[in-house]
Amino acid sequence: MNKPLSKLKLPFHIIKLLFRYGPSYFILSIFSIFISPIIALLGVYFPKIFIDRLENNSPYIDILIPILYFGLFLFLLYAINRILNYFKDKYATRMMKKLQLEVANYALHLDFYQLENPENRTQISLAKDITSIVNIFHIFINIITNTITILGLSVLITSINILYLGIIFLVLIIKMICNILQFKFFQKIRLEDANNNKTGRYLDSCLYFNAGCAKEIRVNNLQPWFKNKVTNFRSNMLNIQFKGMRITFVFEIITKMIVSLQTCIILILLSKEYMDQNINIASFTMYFNALMLLSNALVGVVNEVLSYNRTSLNVKDFYSLSILKKSNQNKKQDFLQPLENKKVKLEFHNVSFKYPNTDNYILKNISITIENLEKIAIVGLNGAGKTTFIKLICKFYIPTSGYITWNGKNIWDIDNQVYYEQISAVFQDFNIFDFTIKDNVTMSQDKIDILPILKKVGLDKDISSFYDFENSYISKQFDPQGIELSGGQKQKLAMARAVFKKASLLILDEPTASLDLLSEKEIYEKFYELSKNKTVLFISHRLAISKHVDRILVFKDGRIIEDGTHNELIKNHSVYAKMYEKQVSYYQK
Repeated sequence: MNKPLSKLKLPFHIIKLLFRYGPSYFILSIFSIFISPIIALLGVYFPKIFIDRLENNSPYIDILIPILYFGLFLFLLYAINRILNYFKDKYATRMMKKLQLEVANYALHLDFYQLENPENRTQISLAKDITSIVNIFHIFINIITNTITILGLSVLITSINILYLGIIFLVLIIKMICNILQFKFFQKIRLEDANNNKTGRYLDSCLYFNAGCAKEIRVNNLQPWFKNKVTNFRSNMLNIQFKGMRITFVFEIITKMIVSLQTCIILILLSKEYMDQNINIASFTMYFNALMLLSNALVGVVNEVLSYNRTSLNVKDFYSLSILKKSNQNKKQDFLQPLENKKVKLEFHNVSFKYPNTDNYILKNISITIENLEKIAIVGLNGAGKTTFIKLICKFYIPTSGYITWNGKNIWDIDNQVYYEQISAVFQDFNIFDFTIKDNVTMSQDKIDILPILKKVGLDKDISSFYDFENSYISKQFDPQGIELSGGQKQKLAMARAVFKKASLLILDEPTASLDLLSEKEIYEKFYELSKNKTVLFISHRLAISKHVDRILVFKDGRIIEDGTHNELIKNHSVYAKMYEKQVSYYQK
């Protein structure tokens, strides 16, 4: 497993990252390093020349020429700096777009169990702050810039009383202590803020974008209740912000007082040097400016180092995404043959599973073989382990013990992309995207006729009434004419997507739950046509499907307690037979 980045290694990774995503930005930033120190040193040294010449009553032309040179140099330096900043900003924007896509790519390819972990979701939320990567590089540049300034100023003040340097370093130490304490406070606030922002995004989604939430809120008169949720979130957000503002205020007052005291002491000491005729007015000005700049440059280095500690947390979050992605990534690259080998042999080898941080086993010692082209119904009461059984097949979770093989290969040794080419599924909580009907079926830009598939699932007549047929948008998110599908229509559309995919294994988890009895009967009658040349796992509480499958697995308390055909299990007069009889008697009533 990859280890988290250390603070010492992080700069090298940042440089590597910038070279990969923004080489032009990196090169321009290096060029800009020397401009600020040169401007600072000119600002210290040139005034001494002017004042010396004024004190010596030099001719006007001797005073004017260095002023013109000084102005020309400043103009050129500021112009160059502005041009560099313009292009740096331009390239930085492009680079951040690429990095944002990288974060999205990481999130899309994380294993499901990793994405389901709240800590990982918080980490992704923090990693989305791509500006931290640019900011931390700015910190490197500022540290180098301030260091060059310090070296240049040191040359000017080598002859000065060491007491001045002692005062500057004493103030520097006090500011360091204040900044370290401030950093520790903000580190605590940062996690509070991330978790609160996550809540805020969910509430915003419910309030402005989620039509389902809007219906529930209105029909159940939940406005006061939801308003209270929003009010509490806003209150928490303000408390966090005010906490940060209070911390900043206190430490800024302390540091400003210390800096003001430092300035007064330096002025008093320099004034004494002048009164003792050790320096003239020109030197007084130069030393004062040099000492103030030196103090600011030293404080700047310390502040940037502390900012580095703070900002590096976000950058580490970015790098941790790749660690998350690779932590359980396949080490072997065995590939199924999606076209040449369509046969399925799925085996559970003494598989048990419990969710992380729990002691309750959802599945217990499951050993079962699913043969090629078998149609299997999975039945049992709620909480029996049926859906978890499916989730393990889909590689949403890793078995706690035991293993699962596909044609003899451990599924976790098979590349995810290749493995998922073999599986299509309709889950209980299936999702319909707010794109077109066709997009939801094909998930591609290809020109494909989907009407035969829609006809198979009984959606063709509905589609013919839509404003742009299969190219009609679902919901009004992207098109004001967008249509609203019923629950049954959405379930049929999800079925169409699953059947359209050229997969070997078809998983259907309560696929007819939202359908009326006639639509359900129609789906069952077409079941074999829909699942032709596919191995099928069918979870359903409605046992009418049982007559249409080759085999039935009955789950109870995380175990498979019965395995056989409909007729075999009916003859056993056990759990399945009782469940079936109850449903038959219910529908007969």
